[in-house]
Amino acid sequence: MLAQARISPRPDPSKEQKLKQPQIKEMEAQVFVKNNCIKTFGTYYVIALVYALMADLFWISLVAGPMYHNLFPKLIDIKLLPATLFYLLFTAGLVIFTILPNRKSSTIKTIATSAFFGVNVYGGYALTVLAVFNFFTPTMAILEILWGALIAMFVSTASINTALFILPTDKVNK
Repeated sequence: MLAQARISPRPDPSKEQKLKQPQIKEMEAQVFVKNNCIKTFGTYYVIALVYALMADLFWISLVAGPMYHNLFPKLIDIKLLPATLFYLLFTAGLVIFTILPNRKSSTIKTIATSAFFGVNVYGGYALTVLAVFNFFTPTMAILEILWGALIAMFVSTASINTALFILPTDKVNK
């Protein structure tokens, strides 16, 4: 009976060190990937935000602004905080749902998924306003929905193409 009870030798510290090295390298790799993902997301986000603001500045100053102001001069009062929050959220959605997944896709696929995203975002807004407020017309709703598709397509494709020049190729394709 006593022969069966063996005293196990002390673990060799060098073996523990060897076991931990691959784990440490794997953790370092995960941190590296995570940091690159954050940098890549941030780069696409800034690019997309610039394009979204430029495009909507065009839309508001040349199309929607004059149209709404002519029809409803007393209703127009732009509030900076909600507008800022919309652009921040819309851009994040574009980057997450259309830009990052389509970096290696065809332009047609990028356009299609971006248009679908834009129709959903702007359509949700336009159809809700149409359902709730008497002053909003079906024509205005259709214009807003079409604009949503156009701005999403433009921002997504322009952001991906711009990133090809800004980001190293290995970061764009990962």
